[in-house]
Amino acid sequence: MTKRVFIAVPEFTPHETIEKMRRKARNEGYVPLFAIDIKVNDSLEPHAFDEEKKTQYFYDLCEQLTSCDRIIANLTPVLGTEPDPDVTFQLGYMAAQNKPVHAYTNVSKTLCERVLEWNQTPFTTQEHPSASGAPTLTDYDRNGMRIENMGIKNPQIDSDNPGEDSYHHPMLEGPSIMSGIPVQTPALLGIEVPEEALYSNTNVFNRVCQDIKKYRQTEQNPTIYHKYKEDPNAAYIAGPGEFLPNSERYFVEAKEHMDSFHMRGVSPNDEPINFDSIKASAFPNGNNPLLRKAVYEARLANIAKAGLGIINLTPHRGVHPESSAVFEMGYMVGKDRALWKIPRVFGFSNSPHALNERIKNWKNSPLGPGYGTELALQRPSNHIYSKMVDGAILASKGHLDHRPSSLVAKANSLEGVNTYSDIATFKACVANIALKTQAEKAPNTSRFSIWTQPLSKEETQRINEDKRRSALNVS
Repeated sequence: MTKRVFIAVPEFTPHETIEKMRRKARNEGYVPLFAIDIKVNDSLEPHAFDEEKKTQYFYDLCEQLTSCDRIIANLTPVLGTEPDPDVTFQLGYMAAQNKPVHAYTNVSKTLCERVLEWNQTPFTTQEHPSASGAPTLTDYDRNGMRIENMGIKNPQIDSDNPGEDSYHHPMLEGPSIMSGIPVQTPALLGIEVPEEALYSNTNVFNRVCQDIKKYRQTEQNPTIYHKYKEDPNAAYIAGPGEFLPNSERYFVEAKEHMDSFHMRGVSPNDEPINFDSIKASAFPNGNNPLLRKAVYEARLANIAKAGLGIINLTPHRGVHPESSAVFEMGYMVGKDRALWKIPRVFGFSNSPHALNERIKNWKNSPLGPGYGTELALQRPSNHIYSKMVDGAILASKGHLDHRPSSLVAKANSLEGVNTYSDIATFKACVANIALKTQAEKAPNTSRFSIWTQPLSKEETQRINEDKRRSALNVS
């Protein structure tokens, strides 16, 4: 049977590039599907939809993702250090269903190198005592946020070639590490992609298609269904709060507030990691893939037991939210789909600006690498965060206006580390979630019919088989 592959690309990828990628995938024996292939009942572009149509578009796209056997995700950064949030959401969604993930980027710089480029000044380094009592050095960016270096040496003082494993982002690399498929970069092909061609060059994509062919020839059991055992009152708190200098205090305050609404807060770092056991796996240049794998597995263990997610979507080192948070949001929706229940993910932001405003501000006051600014300005939208993120919040019956500029949060002006440590908008979001969940009847256990929209006979057979397997394997 011909395999279906979802190809996740930044929203403003040129149409001619998408068609070129489509032809390549077909020539390799795959049935390719892109987000632009999702059709709706009228001729309006998705950004012009009202909330009901945005929600329906979101569900339709999720169903198409579910019908695919694997995903190819373009993780090229967009308007800062982070990839397109729709791509990272879709990546998380497919990872939750354990579909094979094939990721690539047209920028070979590691996460740490991209953050340094964005920072525009050297990192601030501080010494802290470690769990063993020995001093450890931690780097902070210009906003006072910790740099997630994951065992990679600081590029300011170290020029070692990081070798083949060079993307260095624990959540986005996680699915690739778990399935043994490296994130492809131009450096691995011995080429460079000029900035003006970052979203039109298909050389690395072509290599990924070849890798999939090799992978398909060797894979034995490509689909393994997760077993989720979640607490409907447990809420996973995702976002850049974990990079705060006072992250422990931040999560303690967040959890205490949630307790008052009979919710149990789960932070990204609640699952312990035995770092001593993986120190020996570091390469001479400091690169440690097992460290990122351990972080990835620990995060998923926390998400698996949470009945809902509260996602901090404050822009992080660019126009878009922190990509781990968006990945985890997509993972939670994919988990909900496996459990056949309504999504329960809610978002808030400490930035008062919607997506278009953030893009314009980035253009008018350069604060780091542009990475697609001109292309983004040509595709205006009225999304607060992105198509997938907005749709997920609406599908969860949540508000899109949990921002300082809205009526549900006190208007305030935040700068630097306070942009991420201020907890007022988070509290407003939690209170709103409590009101909604109290008004609904068993919101986290009921099967939801909107997942099964009218489909073709072939698609219906796919869904029914998925449903049968899920009933046998999901606990």
